[in-house]
Amino acid sequence: MPQDLLTAMHGSWISFATTGDPSATGVIPVWPTHNPDTRPTMVFDTKTTVAEDPDGERRASWDEIDLSL
Repeated sequence: MPQDLLTAMHGSWISFATTGDPSATGVIPVWPTHNPDTRPTMVFDTKTTVAEDPDGERRASWDEIDLSL
């Protein structure tokens, strides 16, 4: 696992556990509040970024399935 990814994830967990804000240490971008219209999602990778609804097409495909029994 790349060191930048480890640093970002570790820093986020520690920051969240101590402050309630995973981005308080500045290791990752500001983690936006959930918004059901834009679905901001933190993507941890070689570069950590915020993406809007990164799996939107796949997620939306579930909307067409009748899950009632």
